[in-house]
Amino acid sequence: MKRSVNIEDELKRLKNSFPKILENEIENLLLLIKVNSEHNAHWGYEFYLKNNPLEMPSRIYWEEHRLMRSYNLSKTARKILACILTRHHNGYIREKYLKQIIDSNEYWTLPYLVQLLGEYVAEILDSVWDNFDLVNSSHLVEFIQENEIYWHKTKQRIASYWDCYHRYKNLPKEDYVGFKLINRIDELIKKKNDT
Repeated sequence: MKRSVNIEDELKRLKNSFPKILENEIENLLLLIKVNSEHNAHWGYEFYLKNNPLEMPSRIYWEEHRLMRSYNLSKTARKILACILTRHHNGYIREKYLKQIIDSNEYWTLPYLVQLLGEYVAEILDSVWDNFDLVNSSHLVEFIQENEIYWHKTKQRIASYWDCYHRYKNLPKEDYVGFKLINRIDELIKKKNDT
């Protein structure tokens, strides 16, 4: 028996995944794109942007090829769509769209980057590590300071995934890219707090 997927509900809920300033942009985007999915999205990652509570999906199952047809989207709408697709169930798609937001100067893209750090796909973490100099570090630090609990949970996920998938491959903790990212980010935070 096929379950009913409530795309309309997912699209409405998506408005709470970005700051209010983007509401018109998101509404225009949602009018232009064609969303199809055989599975309901999963939700549950809560965070703050400029003291406003928001929630992103943990996974979406939207058909990427339908979303990326050549619509007449603004640069901001494309960046919003890239953020959304970093929540895709397919790791290759998440990595592909990470590359479109990693160098963003838009503060609202940071939750989507940080969320990818706490996931199990080491190749995505490698991609962040290899391109870390492109990340707006002042926005990254600001986001983490605003979301200390979220960052703490992200670090716990990194440790958990290392323990589940990499510990038994004789990969020392200090060589795992997730821990290297934690150290690099915590060093940025410490540097900012020391000034």
